[in-house]
Amino acid sequence: QIVAFLKYPERINYPLVFEVNEIILWQIFHNEIYPQIAQGERGFDDYVEENKYWIANYALFHTLRNHFKAKAWWQWPDEYKNRNSQALEKFTSEYKKEITFYQWLQWMYFQHWQKVRQSAREKGKRIIGDLPIYPAPNSAEVWALRDLFDTEKSAGTRPDQLNEEVANWGLHPYRWQDNYEKVLEFWFERIRHSAKFFDGVRIDHLLGFPAEFIISKDKQAFYPENEDEMVELGKKIITALSRVALEEGIVLIGED
Repeated sequence: QIVAFLKYPERINYPLVFEVNEIILWQIFHNEIYPQIAQGERGFDDYVEENKYWIANYALFHTLRNHFKAKAWWQWPDEYKNRNSQALEKFTSEYKKEITFYQWLQWMYFQHWQKVRQSAREKGKRIIGDLPIYPAPNSAEVWALRDLFDTEKSAGTRPDQLNEEVANWGLHPYRWQDNYEKVLEFWFERIRHSAKFFDGVRIDHLLGFPAEFIISKDKQAFYPENEDEMVELGKKIITALSRVALEEGIVLIGED
């Protein structure tokens, strides 16, 4: 009855759609797919190996999030919030099936998307994706890679002709000053991954590369503050990202 209701509503109840879809997919996975994967599924194993730089943290994060009733990661017990290795190893062992489920969902989506992309190419179409400059605070990326983000501060924008007040986006700025090479490599991987799905990708918001407007308890200012340094940093980052995009055959598009 719920599925029938979801098919023909006047308004789409997205949270309910997601919940029902996940229940159905879990039943398929639990009853049919997991026994095959447990015995060794080459395509799935290859996919996980190829995407190991992100998919292990992603699947573990979502399994933990479910385990703690959708609480944000900073509300989890300390051993999970702060990624205690022994606690995570024990959890991963106990919830292996649930973790594999989230990896399998990504694998299935990837395969289905490739069919969409191939169909578009056959029709002479190209697909443009969207790549927000910051991940959400409550995300696998920020939870697992806190050395790349300043979680004590927020990014935003100063007052302008559209906004009379400072806009605080509630997103954590990158640690370019402290960890430039690692942040840059994180972005290289984002572009490489985007190239598996899209022919072009729109970066929102491109102006965050020359300078981030950083909001802390006692200060609101651009970093870097000097315009010449902004230009130098922006050129350095965007040139490096463009080089990777060329290697991967994807077009970078700057928002605004």
